Amino acid sequence: AEMAEHFKEFRPYIEQNSEPFWKEPKDYLDGKTGEEFIGAMDMETALAAFDEAAMLIDDEATPYPLVDKLKSFGDPACEILLKKVLDASWQPVEGEDENEFFVKFQPCVSAIRFFGAAQYEPAMEPVLERFCSFSSTQEYIADSVKVMMLGLGEKSVPVLTDFMLNRSDEEVTGPY
Repeated sequence: AEMAEHFKEFRPYIEQNSEPFWKEPKDYLDGKTGEEFIGAMDMETALAAFDEAAMLIDDEATPYPLVDKLKSFGDPACEILLKKVLDASWQPVEGEDENEFFVKFQPCVSAIRFFGAAQYEPAMEPVLERFCSFSSTQEYIADSVKVMMLGLGEKSVPVLTDFMLNRSDEEVTGPY
């Protein structure tokens, strides 16, 4: 409960303290505001910035202008992110430090959450299939899948119903 309370206050804190960066022109951005700087990014640069942001800050604090910029690219950006998520290892390899894996997987966690924010329905089934292929997984991965499904809202109900009625077994364990 204490951690949840911390994160509830985190987003407003970040927004309040980063407002000058987003709204005021900066010399080091050639006189642009942070919003203008991100707004001028091409898709490749925006995707790279998204990955960097995910590894540096909590995915819930990914800057809205960056999320909005990625949304503006539509399906092509989502398809690249989905490929990254599905190609990634969702479990640490034997001997891998849990913290190193956590940082390495953060771009995927952010991407999974982004699918909900972008209302990208094609991600639902493959992400759920991958998630449910493990007998258990880290809580932060389960949380990202939950956030995606909540973001997709009513659109996720038929897929979730299908998974629960037709694709699960009695031995489902872990954070599911």
